[in-house]
Amino acid sequence: MPLTDGQTLADRFRAAGVSVRYRPYTGVTHEFFGTGAVVAKGRDAVAFAAEGLRAAFA
Repeated sequence: MPLTDGQTLADRFRAAGVSVRYRPYTGVTHEFFGTGAVVAKGRDAVAFAAEGLRAAFA
């Protein structure tokens, strides 16, 4: 997926009235989300996703 696809998708959801939390992570590999034990951006991404899920299911 090209790097701009995530932003484009977020923009289209917003235009359709969908609430979106989008945070791009530059300088990381595709699988960085699972590297939180050793990569700070991985920890941040997991925390960001968890915050969104907690809020959605509250």
